[in-house]
Amino acid sequence: MSSDNFKSDKKILQRVKEAYGFHTDLALAEFLGVSQPTVANWKKRDSIDLKLIITKCEELNQNWLLNGEGPVFKKELSLLNEDQLEYQYRSTYSEANALIAELTRRLGGLDVPMQVRNDIFLILSEAANKALGKVEEHLEIPEKKNNDS
Repeated sequence: MSSDNFKSDKKILQRVKEAYGFHTDLALAEFLGVSQPTVANWKKRDSIDLKLIITKCEELNQNWLLNGEGPVFKKELSLLNEDQLEYQYRSTYSEANALIAELTRRLGGLDVPMQVRNDIFLILSEAANKALGKVEEHLEIPEKKNNDS
């Protein structure tokens, strides 16, 4: 299958029918607000009113509509992005906690005056806790409990 054939206007019409569960060109024509002969002419010429179709199919993912790639509906696209974002936040949260533990361990071994060590620890803790607070707000993570045992 050539790339031109893949992106043909006939394929776009077929995708609209698939997305909305239309089994006939008449159902497609009624949805688009055109006559059945208009749809037949579009297919025959492999030329469509793309602006009309995009307007009528605004909930469809345009990348899928035009190229057959990605989720069918825009809402699926946003759900996918939310899932990916959730994963990134959770990964960041875990990495930040591990980094705080490692920095705390290393600060304890520095050969610097205690006040400098405490100042460094305070600055790092405030920055890390501020960042973690933003992540926790997004994830609605319950407050941490001290379980050192």
